[in-house]
Amino acid sequence: MKSDFTVTKVWLTEDYREGLIDIGWATKLAGFGHLSFRNEDGKIHCSSETMSRVFVKNVLCKLVDDAVFDEIIPRNHESLQGE
Repeated sequence: MKSDFTVTKVWLTEDYREGLIDIGWATKLAGFGHLSFRNEDGKIHCSSETMSRVFVKNVLCKLVDDAVFDEIIPRNHESLQGE
């Protein structure tokens, strides 16, 4: 059976450390894991557990899609931002 890498769930981990963003993820059939981002030498580094850039982008998209925005964003404003 082929693995299904469709991202079904994302969350921010609770073991936050200064300068680190850690995002947990789960997929339909390919398991679960986490991504972490940190600043190092003025560059953003990503530890992806050997997952591809495309997969990392899918996780980040799911995170934004599932997020509750605290500000009210008018619909016409979203279209100006590329939505």
